[in-house]
Amino acid sequence: MTSQASELAPTPAQAAEPASQPSAPPAMPPFVPKSPLVAAVYIFSSLVLGLTQGLGLNLITANLQGLQASFGATQSEMGWLAAAYFATNLAGTILMFKVRTQFGLRRFAEIGIAAYVLVVIAHLFAHDLQSAIVVRAIMGIAAAPLSTLGFYYMLEWLPPQKKMSIGICFGMLGSTLALPLARVISPELLQLGDWTGLYAVELGLALISLAVVFLVPLTHPPRVKVSIATTL
Repeated sequence: MTSQASELAPTPAQAAEPASQPSAPPAMPPFVPKSPLVAAVYIFSSLVLGLTQGLGLNLITANLQGLQASFGATQSEMGWLAAAYFATNLAGTILMFKVRTQFGLRRFAEIGIAAYVLVVIAHLFAHDLQSAIVVRAIMGIAAAPLSTLGFYYMLEWLPPQKKMSIGICFGMLGSTLALPLARVISPELLQLGDWTGLYAVELGLALISLAVVFLVPLTHPPRVKVSIATTL
């Protein structure tokens, strides 16, 4: 018993070592006030990203009946375009949260918007319903960063005491305006270029969003190592 107790007792070196404490998360960088011009740039960036995400969804879902003849499909078959987008967008939002938290907001934004542009370009070559459904499913994942980025761009120019009031109220303004705007502009787009007119607008907004992400910086929140399995 004495020999076993001596083996379990800590050595002097171990006793001298302090107990390991969990490291505190890194602090956010201090807020730097923005000039009115810079603030306007961030507001514009937030609106563009929100409209890109919102119109990418609503230009198709608001015109399923108008696109039905173009694809030669039934109303039930056209519903798969919206279902495919929503299903993958939800999973993509969870995944993108993990990517943003661990690898940083800048990389998250650049990769997400670049992927979105490529998927919108692929839309122009989707000439049948089956390929369009596949592209919409991929687009749901690629569009996941847009609404989050629009929210962060609106918060970027606000002081900390106003982020919870003004930021939350107007952070999703672009996405909110997208639905009524889609219903206003889509009849003319369908007359001009059928479904390709809708995709052309999506592509133009996606390219503008890509330029916004590369030219307008965002403050990096602290990076934290995360596990995808714990969230999924």
